[in-house]
Amino acid sequence: MIPSLGKQPIFILDSLPKEIIYTIFDYLWAHDILYSFLDSSAIINSIILTYHNYHVNFKSILKCLFDLVCCSIRSNQITSLILSDDNETPCQSKVYLSLFPIEEFINLRAITLSDIENDNRTSFTNIHQLKYLNYFETDTLSHLWMIETIPKLKRLIVNKISDHDYNHENLLCAISFFYLRNLTLPYCSYNNLRQILRSAPKLTSLNISLIISDCTGIDYFAEQHQEAPLIINNLTISIDIISYIPCGISIEPK
Repeated sequence: MIPSLGKQPIFILDSLPKEIIYTIFDYLWAHDILYSFLDSSAIINSIILTYHNYHVNFKSILKCLFDLVCCSIRSNQITSLILSDDNETPCQSKVYLSLFPIEEFINLRAITLSDIENDNRTSFTNIHQLKYLNYFETDTLSHLWMIETIPKLKRLIVNKISDHDYNHENLLCAISFFYLRNLTLPYCSYNNLRQILRSAPKLTSLNISLIISDCTGIDYFAEQHQEAPLIINNLTISIDIISYIPCGISIEPK
């Protein structure tokens, strides 16, 4: 606050153009904005109400801050969303999406799912309706069904791998990679990698763990040539040789 000639002190941020306040908000999580600025002044409240670039992070969030976000921010004001059902915030995604169905996030561009159980599948059924969604991050391949019909996906990150993920690798074949620029996968067979490289002409960053069954697979992989050259600025490939291949999974090059 700064003193004024009148009876009421002036909140210093009230004197700034709202565009500057918007820029400040761009670097803050939604709950930090609300906790720090809500009800500080009528002008700031008005800016909070009209701001449409909220980054919502519910990972390890306190219940009081979760409730504050739910009460203060509409779904169409959110452009990035992190949902987590870990031990600190169990069933959070189901609760939040029961209040705000996924199809209402019409301006959402990025979503991150952490420890989301597959029994919550119905909450994400209409995620394909989000026409601006281009960033998808998760911790299991089993969630990739959600983005099968997302046409302009630019970044895909799968952070972890579990035993049942070997049964979901085929979901990679259904994704459109044409606009993809960044890809991180904890597991990928040779055949799927070849398919991805063929269908991702705009790929510039690749972080992947390639799984093959023996050393002859490495030789075969090294001898292959990409039909259309890619300009990849950031490349990390690890090659794991495994002697056990889960039933039904083919990872040998054809």
